[in-house]
Amino acid sequence: MPVIWLVGSSGSAAGQDYAELVGKSFEQADYSQAVEYYRQAIAEATSGKPGVELYFNLGHALSQLGKWDQAVGVYEKGLEVFEQSVSESGEAITEQQRKNQARVWRMLAQAQFMMGDYETAVVSRAQGDRLDPCEGGILFAARCYLALEQWSRAHGEIVNLLRERPGDLEAKKLLAYVLMQENRPSEAAVIWRDLIRRDLDNGDYFLALAQAEVSAGRYGGAIDALEFAVRVIPGGSERLNRALADLYLHEKMFRQAAGCYQRLIVSKQTVRAEDWFWLGYAFYQAGELVSAQKAFDQARQLDDSNYRTVYYVGSVAKQLGDIEKAREAFLAAAKLSDPAEQSETWLALGELEMGEGNFPAAAEYFSRAIELGQRSLAVHYNYVLALTKAEKFFEAKVALKQAFVDYPLEERLNLLLERLTAR
Repeated sequence: MPVIWLVGSSGSAAGQDYAELVGKSFEQADYSQAVEYYRQAIAEATSGKPGVELYFNLGHALSQLGKWDQAVGVYEKGLEVFEQSVSESGEAITEQQRKNQARVWRMLAQAQFMMGDYETAVVSRAQGDRLDPCEGGILFAARCYLALEQWSRAHGEIVNLLRERPGDLEAKKLLAYVLMQENRPSEAAVIWRDLIRRDLDNGDYFLALAQAEVSAGRYGGAIDALEFAVRVIPGGSERLNRALADLYLHEKMFRQAAGCYQRLIVSKQTVRAEDWFWLGYAFYQAGELVSAQKAFDQARQLDDSNYRTVYYVGSVAKQLGDIEKAREAFLAAAKLSDPAEQSETWLALGELEMGEGNFPAAAEYFSRAIELGQRSLAVHYNYVLALTKAEKFFEAKVALKQAFVDYPLEERLNLLLERLTAR
């Protein structure tokens, strides 16, 4: 970006030299060097009163470096020096000086915005626009109010702008966003449909419409929007297919979700483990276990450190009767999981070993699951039953006592008690 002014107000040779040096620094995007030149020029000002343009340009260079707090201080100092020079001269400011002053107020507002000082930024921007009216002030104020989460004030600013410029696309998008924050998704959806009619190839508009439909509780409308987008946008997009797949999963349309993930995998040059996992999950929920197994195995080959993937490899293998593979996967998953996930894995292993008649191992796994928070009636019952079948009667009685604490009136536990006391 160009500097505002290059020549110092003194017009000295030194000022001209700095102007040349700074110009080269900006051409090379070496803003740190430009900052140093401006600081030197201010320090070496022969009159003792550096030209106001040096402060403005220093603030500009600092902004380019993202040093917003320093830029704010320098802009404010420059404006102060400008006001002093005008007061001392007793002369009216020129049209160009007024425009330059307005521009600095707007740059100050931008720096304040970047610092998060949104209320002050609104005031600074308004000051600049009063000196030299410029488009964008209302939109800037609206963005400040959005950042402050003052939705009604933002709404009012945007509506005012749309009265002046009914076709302003940016204002319409911001209004839709504000309506969503105000829990008015149906009105936001109307705006997104209008924008889609103007630009059928904009996938972001379809995603926003789908979000509005979901917020309004109309999942079918969201699905319709994204299905249409996938058809009309050349090649579709990964984000559209993922969003559509998520909606299918939410609505338990598992085969349709699998179709989305298959399209993603076919269309991508580099397929991630996550893509294969979600394909496997969709097939799993659809009851297509062989297809699910292939997808989960692919996911595990790409990333064998993901707990959910390894767990589902075991779950599918168990249902397909491959007990050794299921046991290996569940044990591997237990090593990858946190305590909450481990409880799920120990429970799965307990059920697997119970089904295989390996009651001592089943009892051990049920015990671990209970210790980690799996305290359903079924888990308690199976734990006591496994201990009983393993002929660990004392341990079974202790476990049954613990179960009665959680389920004191449960008839199934009473039947187990009768069986144990009969021995």
